[in-house]
Amino acid sequence: MPQWLGAFFLHILGAALASGLGAQPAPSINSVVNGGSFDNRLAPGSLADVFGSNLGTDTAIAVTVAGKPGAVTLAIPTQLVIQIPVDAPVGPTNLLVGNAAPLSVNLVPYAPGLLSRSMVHSQTGDPVDWFNPAVPGESLWLYAVGLGATNPVVPTGTPAPVTPAIPTVVQPTLTVGGVSAGVQFAGAAPAQTGIYQVQFTLPLSMPGGIQPVVLSIGGVDSQTLMLPVVGLPVPPTISSVVNGASFAANAPLAPGSLASVFGANFGGINQLTGFPARDFNGVSVAFNGIKAPLLALVASAGQINLVVPSELPESGTVAVAVTAGGGTSADFSLSMASAAPGVFVVPSALNSRRRNAIALFANTAWRVIPDALAQELQLPGNCHGSGIAATELCGEPARIGDFIQIYATGFGKATPNGDPAGTPLPTGTVAPADGSIVYQTVATPSVTIGGVPASVSLSAVAPGYAGLYQVNVQVPAGAATGDDVPISVAMPNGQMDASTTIAIRP
Repeated sequence: MPQWLGAFFLHILGAALASGLGAQPAPSINSVVNGGSFDNRLAPGSLADVFGSNLGTDTAIAVTVAGKPGAVTLAIPTQLVIQIPVDAPVGPTNLLVGNAAPLSVNLVPYAPGLLSRSMVHSQTGDPVDWFNPAVPGESLWLYAVGLGATNPVVPTGTPAPVTPAIPTVVQPTLTVGGVSAGVQFAGAAPAQTGIYQVQFTLPLSMPGGIQPVVLSIGGVDSQTLMLPVVGLPVPPTISSVVNGASFAANAPLAPGSLASVFGANFGGINQLTGFPARDFNGVSVAFNGIKAPLLALVASAGQINLVVPSELPESGTVAVAVTAGGGTSADFSLSMASAAPGVFVVPSALNSRRRNAIALFANTAWRVIPDALAQELQLPGNCHGSGIAATELCGEPARIGDFIQIYATGFGKATPNGDPAGTPLPTGTVAPADGSIVYQTVATPSVTIGGVPASVSLSAVAPGYAGLYQVNVQVPAGAATGDDVPISVAMPNGQMDASTTIAIRP
């Protein structure tokens, strides 16, 4: 699922992603993932990403799998890109990097992963995108890892020859939009190490729009990538409508929430600003016939970010429909609730499993984040001890007793001062940025940090925003310490989000 939304809401809080951590003397390995799909499937000869610390910048660092030497194609202190030895046996084994402690891995014969950074190219070498969409009947190339043995074998760490072509022993199959696409060639990509290329023909019957691409080999499927295809206009389709922070599958939404609609055929032009307009480039989303204010249309990824209209019911189901140039989608049935919280997270490019909640120290621009994440984002640390102004960006873990502001969505009805009889914030408007009227939630969430209840002093729509809530809490005595202390935010109706963490310094 696209992760653009997390970065979008990080942007509205004023942070900028960057990468790079300083070297440390003692290397360690945290994880290794498939270089294309970024899951834990690994195969002999495949490219893989090794994450850790103090890994250095020298591609000559020794890497072995099952006692056989691999190759390093990229080295930075927190990440190595390696080729798993082509002659490594399948099954459980160990991966070793330098003098770091070994990491247990499991090799399988095939671990197909599509390289999203290369995506699909036409025969002219041009990338396929919305400015150059694929044409039905066209011959295309895509790039992948984990397609198994080639004949002849290309030695580990050796770029494949430009000629002759080196095919895979087993030829993969490929589907586009669920339709089989003929594969003309699959083999080692010329002049590349550990990368495969696959030539295929886009079916003549393929409709226009964003079409999913899946590569399969040996009964194993790759992850799905999306391919822009030009063709006759077709109606949009909706695959899911989810909470804009948690992306929880099959969960209800509350009126006034930030949400994302995922699907296909949402037009051909992205529009990332324009709130509170209810039509972006001819694309709109209606809930029971009420058009929602839009935040962003990411047509190229099949995603629309919006504010759920506050006029909707707090129970039952509503019909959601997307209208675009090709017509109107079939109705998508969405369950509603009085509240359905989701906490926003600060994405980490170096630790995909980390779900650090977006939280600020009260009345500051300082982020509550692990020291490592502050370094990754190139934020200064030691906020409290270095004299950094409260209005400047900074990041460090919280301490017991600190007051923090956690940012979320889906807290339900919010009125001036939380009056149950008050008028909710109207759809398409924002809470006053100056705080002259505070739209507090009628229902107060309960928050635990490290399993310990935290005192909630405020739950309200964030000033200057629509759909974005803040809950002010104090880090409780007795909470655990560490970089990934779990947070739970629950509403009185039983809906909750317990998927995020914060960092607490001992």
